[in-house]
Amino acid sequence: MEFKSFFSKALIVAAVAILTTSCSFKNRKGVDLGLPSGTLWSSCNLGAEKPTDTGLFFAWGETVGYTPEDHHDFWWENYLTNLGSAIRHWRTCGTSLDPLAEYTRDKNVKLPLEYDAANKMLGEDWRLPTYEEIEELLHFCTWEWTSVNGTLGYKVSSKKNKNFIFLPAAGYMDGTMLCGPEEWGYYLTSNAYPPAPGYARILYFFSNDAYWNFSSRYNGHSIRPVRSSK
Repeated sequence: MEFKSFFSKALIVAAVAILTTSCSFKNRKGVDLGLPSGTLWSSCNLGAEKPTDTGLFFAWGETVGYTPEDHHDFWWENYLTNLGSAIRHWRTCGTSLDPLAEYTRDKNVKLPLEYDAANKMLGEDWRLPTYEEIEELLHFCTWEWTSVNGTLGYKVSSKKNKNFIFLPAAGYMDGTMLCGPEEWGYYLTSNAYPPAPGYARILYFFSNDAYWNFSSRYNGHSIRPVRSSK
């Protein structure tokens, strides 16, 4: 990966082409970044109107998203209540109290579409990315920390063609608090983290680095939808 320092003013640029790009899921297309898998990435976060918008925040396995202004409490007591969850602590995840337990025991198992917010909101073949698709994005694109219309984040550019996407540093929700806006990106995948089933695998980034990580399932995360090119 090639990372550009936040502290280098010469690299804080306005990418005009991004600002004029419509959200690709509205016309059922995706951005072709020349990836080996052929995965197409949306140009916008789920719930966003344009590429620089934050969009909505989602807990892992929940299909309803919220803005910070909704004051939704992202916490265990409110997590998966529509499924009758009895989870009240991360230690009960992956047990009989966890309605999504069967999707937390193997790193290669992903959430089915019924628990996939991107598919529920957009339909067709849009869905959450897997952690393998996050790794592919990390290794086969050039990452440049930049500012677009005053929004900080990463311009992620193909090494095969001239296409790119912009990932805003939207932060994440913990309880009713928005943490790290303009500093961190917490982008959800469809995979749990089996060594600790209370956590989901995510794309995590800040100004100097980006990599897959994990985050509590109840936290509010951004989602960048993907679809197959086939």
